[in-house]
Amino acid sequence: MKKNILAYLTPRGSQLPSGEFNRLTQISTSERYVVRFLSDVTSSATWTIPVIPNVYTGVFKISLIWRGADETTDVTWTVNCEVITPDSSTQDLATNSFDIDNTSNDTSADGYLKETIIALTNDDGMDTGSNLRVKVSRVPGETETGLVELIGATLYEEIDDAQFTGATG
Repeated sequence: MKKNILAYLTPRGSQLPSGEFNRLTQISTSERYVVRFLSDVTSSATWTIPVIPNVYTGVFKISLIWRGADETTDVTWTVNCEVITPDSSTQDLATNSFDIDNTSNDTSADGYLKETIIALTNDDGMDTGSNLRVKVSRVPGETETGLVELIGATLYEEIDDAQFTGATG
């Protein structure tokens, strides 16, 4: 299997809900930014990605790199996709229209990095020439009470060798 990287999602490239901009923060005095996700309310961050035409043939996945900020952390992650079609007379950008949830449960121990991979089986009909909005959310109700910090994410498609049509050298 091969990975065709479609986009890197960084904390500083995220769009946070109004009034929640303080969730984008630096780790200590480093230059590393994270998006913090709370445990008592649904927290989300969204990215808008241009879709490259005529290349998608595989299974879409997202790899989340995160850590429990201060204790062992059980987390339910939800990823939703929304396709935005340019030159559409019916596209209402003022209204969110995300597809149904792609969900995964995972655990991180005491501040160590963790990778969670979620297959995007619900991708809102991503197709040629559209833009994709990806919303990553943490669902409340896990067993812990601490913060979770998203370090970054990678959106990719997983394709087998027969589908891989990359340049040969």
